[in-house]
This record gives sequence, structure tokens and C-alpha cells, in this order.
Amino acid sequence: MPDPDPDPDPDSDPAPDPETGSEPDVKFELAPPDGFEPV
Repeated sequence: MPDPDPDPDPDSDPAPDPETGSEPDVKFELAPPDGFEPV
């Protein structure tokens, strides 16, 4: 099932999931993108 609101930048965080209500920043904290290193 394609994303109803495709992200213009595929490398950026995913858009909020309407089913779970998860926010991009929350997903970022739980699952940082590959190569991400905390300062």
C-alpha cells in the first residue's frame, strides 16, 4: 500500500502514521536513520 502522503525527501524522517498517530520526531528517537550519531 503506497504512502497516501509521499515524502518529497525519501532520506528524511517518515511522515506521521495516521493509524498509530506516531510523530516523525518520535520515530526518529526510536529508530534513528543509518549513519546517525548522537552528539
